[in-house]
Amino acid sequence: MPHPSQFPLFDDGQNKSLSVAETFSREKPADKKQAMFQKLATQIEQQRALLQQWLDYRERYSQQVNGKLTPLQEVSASAPS
Repeated sequence: MPHPSQFPLFDDGQNKSLSVAETFSREKPADKKQAMFQKLATQIEQQRALLQQWLDYRERYSQQVNGKLTPLQEVSASAPS
């Protein structure tokens, strides 16, 4: 049987992935350096999530602009010069 603070190596079918922040929050850091590492790793994870939100927004914005510009370009191209 694993030690109470030790986590199983294999998933028991729950299919839940843990983030770095969730993993670190399970136990108290051993010293100040580990605490700083955990804090920085958590900040990196948060910044990655923020970056992903911007990337998703960029894609939506591009689709929106293309949806508005394409009809205007078609009208402009078909208009007599």
